[in-house]
Amino acid sequence: MDAPTARQLLQIMLVYFETGNQETDGAAKNIFETAVDYRGRWQEEVARFRQSSDWSGLRAPEAELLAAALRHVLAGEKAIAE
Repeated sequence: MDAPTARQLLQIMLVYFETGNQETDGAAKNIFETAVDYRGRWQEEVARFRQSSDWSGLRAPEAELLAAALRHVLAGEKAIAE
């Protein structure tokens, strides 16, 4: 079996973070909490996201924010491929 492409990995990650359960929300929170170099910036972004109309209020904002970011990256990858 061939190794997945970067686009395939992004799609897998997007599906994972769009699943919307405690496990995926916990994983998203863990990513935000353990990335020390970006902790302050990401906390600001999560706070901003909580105030936006994009957040459903049903899930951890970290998970919704990651899914939104992955959708944005995938859209850019698709545009480049075309």
